Amino acid sequence: MSVIATAHSSYTSWSLSQVSTTAADAGTKGSTASVSSRTSSSAPDAPVTTVSISHHAKLLLARASAEQSVVDQLQAQLDAFSNGRSAALGGGDASGGLSVGMDLFEIISGAGDDSILVRASNATVDAGAGNDVVMVDGQGNVVAGEGDDFVSTYGHSTVDGGSGDDHILTYGYSTATGGDGNDYISTYAYSNASGGDGNDILSAYDHSTLDGGAGEDSLRAYNHANLSGGAGNDNIRAYDYAVVDAGTGNDSVHTYSYATVSAGDGDDNVRTNDYSVVDGGAGNDGIWVGGYSTVTGGTGDDHIHVTGDNSTINFAKGDGGDLVQIDNGSDSVDFAISGYSLNDVIITQRFGRTTVNFKGSNDSLAFNGSARLSFADHTSVDISA
Repeated sequence: MSVIATAHSSYTSWSLSQVSTTAADAGTKGSTASVSSRTSSSAPDAPVTTVSISHHAKLLLARASAEQSVVDQLQAQLDAFSNGRSAALGGGDASGGLSVGMDLFEIISGAGDDSILVRASNATVDAGAGNDVVMVDGQGNVVAGEGDDFVSTYGHSTVDGGSGDDHILTYGYSTATGGDGNDYISTYAYSNASGGDGNDILSAYDHSTLDGGAGEDSLRAYNHANLSGGAGNDNIRAYDYAVVDAGTGNDSVHTYSYATVSAGDGDDNVRTNDYSVVDGGAGNDGIWVGGYSTVTGGTGDDHIHVTGDNSTINFAKGDGGDLVQIDNGSDSVDFAISGYSLNDVIITQRFGRTTVNFKGSNDSLAFNGSARLSFADHTSVDISA
């Protein structure tokens, strides 16, 4: 396993100005070497100074010389920051190594199980294949590659987990893609998360977009979110002003008010509050809405529950047999009927339930309470409980 730790904002400098025999030797015995230097002078007989250095002092000088090369590299980094250029820090592997600049901090680690910590912003990391751990204390652009990866960044980041079961944590204004595998992605507001194929868990705050992709996904978001479940039996939760496309499968959708939900094909369960629009799609759906909402059950035998006033239920020829439960105390519900006329209607009332059949069809509507049937030719009929 390779471990890379980098620091963006700190450096250490050393300087070596003079070495004396007494300080260097400090009572240490060993072999000595003589170094001669001649200084130019206007005098014809300028003196020659000879300094004897112990073996221990020579080792100290060698170490200082090696450390000076590190200082030079760090100084080059600082120069690059000042001039807006990139500066090589050396090291790394054959795939590219490590480089840093004012607007780019790049790490390419290659294949293997890598652990990478970057205390910098504007960082780019390519972790390569393997089960990698990548943590960026700032804005990051991370490609985790194949494997079961853990990636953590701050806001304004882009993360591609690649194939594998990935765990991705970011903050606001970020984009995260899990790729194939069972992925977990958590981000904040104004973000985009895509799970790809697999059974994914995605969560975000306000004004975010979540796409579960194929698989049995779990999506969670706050207000003003766009959520797509894709194929599979998905579980979707959001707050007000959510736009949901559950996709195919037997999905469970729960939102608050002002929601727009397309449940798609499958036997879906949809629950919203007031001022919502729901399309159940094909399948035997269970739909619960508040007042001032519009519901289209779609084909299949749907069960629709209305808990508020002034809602409209769309029913079309071929939709099947729908059962509508109207809470006591609610105002009259408006049924918008298409594909039939008033002359096709057969109304039967029994034990507080009204059943509407249509001539020459197996379609039916059954409901309690009062309702109005409205048709495309602007005719209508009021039915009392």
